[in-house]
Amino acid sequence: MEKLNIIKIHQLRSNSISNLSKSDVIKMLKAKDFFDKNMNSTGEGIHHSYEEILSFEAVLIKDYTTKLMWQKSGSLNNMNFDSAKKFINELNINNFGGYNDWRLPTLEEAMSLVSPKKQNSAYIFTKFDIMQSWIWTSDAESENSRWRVYFYHGYAVNHNVGNGLNAVRAVRNL
Repeated sequence: MEKLNIIKIHQLRSNSISNLSKSDVIKMLKAKDFFDKNMNSTGEGIHHSYEEILSFEAVLIKDYTTKLMWQKSGSLNNMNFDSAKKFINELNINNFGGYNDWRLPTLEEAMSLVSPKKQNSAYIFTKFDIMQSWIWTSDAESENSRWRVYFYHGYAVNHNVGNGLNAVRAVRNL
């Protein structure tokens, strides 16, 4: 008899929040059991079902567990938040990977990529490029501060949009 491989689907919020406080983030991390070195160090994260694909010369990662598709890498350079939004817009104009619905991930989506154990010197699953050590998210703590994820040390923190420089790893729904 053949064993069926059953995947547990994790629903993640895809809409941005404009006033996501640190206490809201702690609640989310605990509710989703996401690892964050500073705010939920006992979190175990998600057991993903990843598939790496090549689509129109773009290397993409499908995650059947969260029903998301990610850039394997992301931006080659760090940039401020306005430039990050332009980067996403360019991906969509250029139909990156054959799709025009790329966006910045929510903090919840970005934290789903954080591994509870270091892999290749970073807290991100080995399917992903570790060059993008900090990434922007679409969630804001305030008008001038967005949440970002730091994969080298495995945590989320808010950052000023005017002077903060982070990479972009775009996401879209499957």
